[in-house]
Amino acid sequence: MFAELKKHRVILVTGPHRSGTTICAKMIAHDTGHDFVIEDEIGFGDLRKLSSFVHSNYSPVVIQCPFLTHIIDELNYAIDLDYSDTLVVMMHRYLPDIILSETKSKVDFNAVGENTRRAYRDESDAHPSDIKYKLWEYQCAVIPNAIDVGYESLKEHPLWIEDRSDMTFQHEIIQAPLPKVFRDGIRAIQYNAA
Repeated sequence: MFAELKKHRVILVTGPHRSGTTICAKMIAHDTGHDFVIEDEIGFGDLRKLSSFVHSNYSPVVIQCPFLTHIIDELNYAIDLDYSDTLVVMMHRYLPDIILSETKSKVDFNAVGENTRRAYRDESDAHPSDIKYKLWEYQCAVIPNAIDVGYESLKEHPLWIEDRSDMTFQHEIIQAPLPKVFRDGIRAIQYNAA
């Protein structure tokens, strides 16, 4: 389903929380053979850690990063990201389904909403997903390699799990392994180099 994305060395999967960024990033990593990095590994938006992953010359990587949606179009300045070999994937999901998914998780999405409004300098009472999608209309025009992926389209992938009734919130059951190139301590060296 995503094998043709292999040509991009760095793939950033972003979008609203609960829109499918984690499963989409895993599917892309599976199909391309890239390493998978969950947002926890980059400190939920720590640009120094993100930089160490994207500037590695060792291995292509897929990074799940909904916390970076508000600056996804500014990473060329923030961390000297080369957009020519980077793909940005924006996840889209029907808003009522996002809200339903939020109610099932243990995350305080009121706090997420406040942080989103602050990051986007948006004083409205719009849902954080709407705020992100509104900005994406501008962002995708300035990012050379950007695609939109609908949540419903992921159901065609072999990694899709239809019945999730026995599953808990993703961060409670997933401890993503470090990408293979960072397991030998290279990542720690790169962190300290700055």
